[in-house]
This record gives sequence, C-alpha cells and structure tokens, in this order.
Amino acid sequence: MSLMQRFCEANSAHYSRNLILSGTIAHILCIRLFEGLPFSRGNAPMMNRIIKHVLSKLAKKQLLSSLIKLGRKNDSIVDFQKAIDLGSFTSRAELALLCFNQNLPYLLCKKAFELVKDGSRYGCSDCKGMFAHFYRTGFRGVVSPCDETAYLYACDSANAGSWFGKMALAHFLKSLLGVIDPDEETFYVLWTDPFIQNFASPRLDVPIEEDPFKDWSESDLDDWFEDDCIILMEFDKRRIVKHLIEEIKQEHLHNPDMPKVWDNLPTVN
Repeated sequence: MSLMQRFCEANSAHYSRNLILSGTIAHILCIRLFEGLPFSRGNAPMMNRIIKHVLSKLAKKQLLSSLIKLGRKNDSIVDFQKAIDLGSFTSRAELALLCFNQNLPYLLCKKAFELVKDGSRYGCSDCKGMFAHFYRTGFRGVVSPCDETAYLYACDSANAGSWFGKMALAHFLKSLLGVIDPDEETFYVLWTDPFIQNFASPRLDVPIEEDPFKDWSESDLDDWFEDDCIILMEFDKRRIVKHLIEEIKQEHLHNPDMPKVWDNLPTVN
C-alpha cells in the first residue's frame, strides 16, 4: 500500500475519493512530494496542509480556465472581471480586447487600459500586446498615441509568442503603409529589431546575434543606414503584416477557443 493510500485511509474518505479513485493530477503531485517520506500520525498534519494547498491551486486554475472560456464564448465582461479578481493577467488583456471588438463605454475602456498597464509592469506578454494596441490607436482618447511605445511593446509581446502582441504589431505595421506625411516624423522599423529579425531574408545579410554592431565602426553604421539596408521597405512591412494575419487565422482554424484577436485584424491588399 502506497504512502498516499495509507494517509487517505488514516484521515478521511474525502481524500480517498478525490485523490485515489479519481487519479487526479493532485494525486500524482502529492505522491511525488511525499515519495520516500515515512508515513506516521506525526507528519499527517503537514501532508494534510500540502494536499489542501495543491487541491486549492488546481481548483483555482480550473475555475480561471472556465471563466476565461465563458468570457470568450459570451463576450462576458462579468466573467473576465471575476477572473481578473482571482489574479488572471490574461483576462485583463481579454477584457481590453473586448473593448476594441465591442466598442464598449469609455469608462470601461479607460479601466481596461489601466489593467493592462499594470499587467505589463508585472511582465504579462498578453497585457503588453493590448497595452501596445492602446498606444497605437489612442482608442477614443483613452491615451495619447505613441509610435515608439506601441512598437516596442508589440514586438516584446509578439516575441514572447502572444497572439495579442502579434495582432497589435500587424495593426502597427499596417499603419506605416501608404503615403508618408512630410509634416510628420517618420518612424523606421529596422531589421535588427526584436521579433522583426525572424522575417529577415538571407539576401539582406542582416547580422543576427546578441550584439550585431559590436565590431562595427561608426562609418560602417552610417554606410548601412545610408544604403537603407537596415530599414524595412514598404513591401517588407506588408509581407510581415500578411504573415501575422495568416498565422492568427490558421491558429483560429485549429483552435477556435483562442483569444478573439482574429476578430480585430487589419486588412491588407
């Protein structure tokens, strides 16, 4: 008889029913935790606390997953807010995306911006993606648009694999296409930028390394900038936008339960 079985029999049918017969993840985790530990009445309270903690964590994770799925399925502010209250950072991004997709009231959009702003500070890549999207659009005056902030956060989010970041970056690059206003400062996207490096063509001979300019002189850099080799041309921006859009659409075909970023994509000819 295993240590876990002896512990459950010695304490209550509750643990036997929920851990032994069901074969839950909690059962497996607890066996790993208690492996090699001799069973006794003395260590039973400690084991009891650990099992309760594991079950509590798993229950919370399952509840968060259910709330997020309900929020996506029903476009439910209430479910996303419940998940946020339980500590979900992704739900902050989900609520912000809902603001864009559903054109929700200004005060709720302002609240969503503050939520993803805080989530970004805690390192949530999904929040960073929506934070970038707010700064690209300004979204009804919620924040003053800023290309640099929008681009840096979108790249950081996309580079972490977030669909929110890829959506935001697609919108940002799309906004750079077309005729350039001579009265506005031009924003340059470079081949050495994070995430953009993934789309570099071998023919461009772009140095992809931790510090691509460590052995370069100032004149070398000037020559490269003058030749525009390091700057993305319009057809490259368009190509990357199309790639991001197609990647999101393909993911949605295989995973209909993904975040609804596919419902807020730009169109590119």
